[in-house]
Amino acid sequence: MFTYLCIAIALGIMALLFLLAQKREKNHQVRFQTIFLLRQLVSLLRQHRQLTHQHINGTANMADTIAISEANISELQLKLDRVNPHSEFRILQEQIQLMHQKWALFNLARNQIVHGRLIRQSLYLIDETMIMWLTESGKEDLIEQYSSDWLDVFDGLDSLTQFRIAIIDKNSEQGQIKLERSAQSLSRRLNKLSLLSPLTFVDMAQETRLTQLQNSHIAKLCEEDLYQMSSEISSVIFTLYDQVISALCESLYLPLPTIAGSSDEKKPVDIQQA
Repeated sequence: MFTYLCIAIALGIMALLFLLAQKREKNHQVRFQTIFLLRQLVSLLRQHRQLTHQHINGTANMADTIAISEANISELQLKLDRVNPHSEFRILQEQIQLMHQKWALFNLARNQIVHGRLIRQSLYLIDETMIMWLTESGKEDLIEQYSSDWLDVFDGLDSLTQFRIAIIDKNSEQGQIKLERSAQSLSRRLNKLSLLSPLTFVDMAQETRLTQLQNSHIAKLCEEDLYQMSSEISSVIFTLYDQVISALCESLYLPLPTIAGSSDEKKPVDIQQA
């Protein structure tokens, strides 16, 4: 009788451990897929901003390509809703759909601001998911460093947005002063970010861009050159953040797959890609 009782207890413990392992695996899958899909969403929003910028600016008729981009975004949002149907993701989905309906009425500055807000909101959701995942996995020791890196990245993106808005107004005297100030602010943010991954900045020829940002004659550059500069800087910032979250995902579960057409591929950067 005692033997049977011991066997029953052992089987019960094994069953409990199996259920806990299943629950942990499912949680890992949900967190991993959520971050992966949000990461893809950020990439698609950056692409949409590039296309709509070109269309609004009159440099090309991108209506058909924009329609395809919006269909891809909507499809991705459906996948995200199936994986993680929380209210925060529904709110983001509604705001993106509203942007799809209204972007044609935007000027260049408004287009920058709205897309930038949606991208930051997506990044906030990645950050929130990552913090919860680290906490659930007992990796509290990694949270402080990750949070510090995240704040540096966010500050860099915020300075980049201000720099891009300043480009639009560069033809006035006040606009040139604003552009020079925003360039100096962005330069300081990038110098701080370069400490996180010096090789990333070297690979993207960022030292040259930092020198240009610090140049007092930056306002004399044409808009196309300034936008090209901002796109290259944006690619560096997003590549850096991608390295941060990819390393954490690999330590927690699996490495993140490479996004097709991601900015870390060696190819020319389009104006307003990000």
